[in-house]
Amino acid sequence: ATVAANFPEYKESKAWLDYSVETMLASMEDQIYPDGVQTELTSHYHNVSLSNFEQFKSICDNANRPLPESFTQTIEAMYNYISHAVRPNGFRILNNDGDLGSDRDRILKGAKDFNHPDWEYIATNGSNGVKPSEPPSYLFPWAGQLISRSGFDADAHWSFFDLGPWGSGHQHNDKLHLSIAAFGQDLLVDAGRFAYTGEVAQKFRPYAKSTAAHNGILIDHEGQQAGPKLAESPLPESHYKIAPAYDYASSSFNRFDVAGEVEHIRSMLYVRGEVWVVVDRIVTDRPRTIDAFWHWHPNCKVEQKEQVIKT
Repeated sequence: ATVAANFPEYKESKAWLDYSVETMLASMEDQIYPDGVQTELTSHYHNVSLSNFEQFKSICDNANRPLPESFTQTIEAMYNYISHAVRPNGFRILNNDGDLGSDRDRILKGAKDFNHPDWEYIATNGSNGVKPSEPPSYLFPWAGQLISRSGFDADAHWSFFDLGPWGSGHQHNDKLHLSIAAFGQDLLVDAGRFAYTGEVAQKFRPYAKSTAAHNGILIDHEGQQAGPKLAESPLPESHYKIAPAYDYASSSFNRFDVAGEVEHIRSMLYVRGEVWVVVDRIVTDRPRTIDAFWHWHPNCKVEQKEQVIKT
């Protein structure tokens, strides 16, 4: 596309650009769910895809090559996702091979490009823009992600509950993971990408990808195995509800490398502005050893007394 746009005098330039458009449209349709989330379900790579699609649109605009309206609408949907998923401090979800970083400037760009003052309001903690008319929480049914909030201010409650498929790439074994931030700081956290190469990766990457590195459950000391890569349908409405006073969601996972049959069912109730209640149920055909993991941010001073853990 770059060559065709910059050298229109080449005899095959139009054919090259036609091929590029056809290929990119197919790629976008293949890797972006109807709710605007990239199928790897990794915050960092969602943004990589978004940047590439925007760059391609810019090439076509400069070459006066129109794209279907659906192409621009999908880019807008991708911005809608990061705008509603962002933490109160402007940082993105740290999921799968995601990296910790701020999405604030990117969201503000999208808000300007697509005339979304509601996105600007979210990204600026209400300093600018227009307050969204819908509830502060948001569910992405194809990605299977529930973002819960008490509001949009800098000290607001925020959580990310992973109810979706394994992902099409850069996956971690982390279904039913819950991340929580509140009062301007992270509380329950995800391991994130961590490292790809070098000594750190050799030592820690297998752990970072494992269930033990997330807020999940081990069955007989075994974590989750690979799950379905893609969602074939959106999360059924019977599995979630966003109401003025609360958010609710529930899902399950049953792929563990253990003998017999076992299923982990996790249900989460967020009472807006008050508390998260998480209920784990293990359905099994035999006695099991259960290890539940809750990873607090390193800045949290954690105290344990008998069955009570607090920070």
